[in-house]
Amino acid sequence: MSVNPGLRLENRIDVVLALLGAGGVTEHEAEPVVGITRLMKLLFLLQEEAGIKEALREEYFDFQPYDAGPFDARVYDAIEFLKDLKLVEAERTPQSAVEDAVERSHVVEQVGIDAEDDDQYTPPEAFRLTRIGQDVARQLLEKMPEDTRRMLEQVKRQYNVMPLRDLLRHVYTRYPSSATRSKIRAELGLEKDRD
Repeated sequence: MSVNPGLRLENRIDVVLALLGAGGVTEHEAEPVVGITRLMKLLFLLQEEAGIKEALREEYFDFQPYDAGPFDARVYDAIEFLKDLKLVEAERTPQSAVEDAVERSHVVEQVGIDAEDDDQYTPPEAFRLTRIGQDVARQLLEKMPEDTRRMLEQVKRQYNVMPLRDLLRHVYTRYPSSATRSKIRAELGLEKDRD
């Protein structure tokens, strides 16, 4: 996949760039997304709630139920591709460390991660656009149909600041078929089996 020269929203790489470039609750453009799990759920919600697949010329992600809900390994590939192009950087920040520490304390208590696993824990990264990435994302957002851009920004504003547990609960409750293989349903306070 290459960066598209016409800067039209065409493929999943463009969507990741546009999502990272969109304003969030702070309404500043290029609000970072903390953690690959959050990024994956935001991309899933863009498909489900913003109809982003219909705006693309090429294939979007193909989310399948997995251990923590909807999953597509190509999200990792997209981030690595954008990092290789120097459009996205991933870094641990005090904000991500604090947010993650709170989330992690719930998981450690409720899931029972043992001390050995706890020592190997790596905090999530905050995915943010580089200066060049911001320029490319801004151009993509400007050329995007206005209704598509508004829906993309709405998804980011609504869900990017939501605590991860609440975001997962929302996805599991609203899209139960995406959580059929989840290993953390009970820990999220959701019944294990649905009638």
